[in-house]
Amino acid sequence: MKRLFILAGFHKTGTSSVQRILSTLHEQEKLKENPSLHYFEAGRMQNWVSHSGVVYDLLANNRESLRKMQEEAKLSRSETGVISSEDFSYLFSCGVLQETIDAFPDLDVHLVYFVRAHDKWIESMYNEDVKRMRVNCEISDYIQSKINSFSFLKAINFSERFIKKENIHVFIFDPKTFSSNIMDLLGVGDIWDGQTPWDNPSLSVNCVELLRHMSMEYPELVHNVEMLIDNLYRLQGHLGLETDLSFMSSDHNAMIFNHYFEESIGLSELSGGPSIPFWTPRTGLFITQSQQSRALEFMKTVISGDIKGMG
Repeated sequence: MKRLFILAGFHKTGTSSVQRILSTLHEQEKLKENPSLHYFEAGRMQNWVSHSGVVYDLLANNRESLRKMQEEAKLSRSETGVISSEDFSYLFSCGVLQETIDAFPDLDVHLVYFVRAHDKWIESMYNEDVKRMRVNCEISDYIQSKINSFSFLKAINFSERFIKKENIHVFIFDPKTFSSNIMDLLGVGDIWDGQTPWDNPSLSVNCVELLRHMSMEYPELVHNVEMLIDNLYRLQGHLGLETDLSFMSSDHNAMIFNHYFEESIGLSELSGGPSIPFWTPRTGLFITQSQQSRALEFMKTVISGDIKGMG
């Protein structure tokens, strides 16, 4: 192995789809005499395609997964290896990313970051955190907490302390070209069939709002959250609920845009784009007062029914 790419994040930026593509390609390529890609098998958590296992092992001062990765690199017949975990960026200041890079001194190591429009990222994170019953606050409070604490650029710039700037690659999420651009960077664009072996569906505003209220009224449901989510996906499909509406108002989007204006320019430049923000606030996608009222009525109807039957 000559090159190692570490896909370091971020959460909710298309990373899971890329990981599943790479895992599938690895299974195909490892049977070949000269495979084009080695997607490490060590460091994965059970039933996951990301390498979050090595991240959390290192946090616990357990280096067994990292040692297994070093052995894989020595034995691999591929010139290119890939490690991927969004948690590298989430825990960027904890030293695990630097320790992982330092474990491969003989390889040409590159860091890859995926970013997306801040408004869409915050809303996607909100949906995920509500869905997993990690938060039950309203979207306004969630937005404020994120703009006070989160920065794509801060985590990326922090990486320059232990890797050359020219070895840091930033990709802006675009559903039409994102995966193909990543595959080309890794040198496997010619063997990828263009298919993404996984789709991550969204819950509608109605269902997210339902979950938010349920987590406040019935906190014990967190123990059955996976079953509850599955039931809500089925209910959503049965009722034909829209999934492309937003919780955010135009004021929310403008506030986020203004806060991240300079960062958006910096990310555009890092990705090879012009010195302008890479996104602009959305219009016309927000849930109306009428739709919000219907969502709340839907929530009340379901909550007044048999909750145990749902989850």
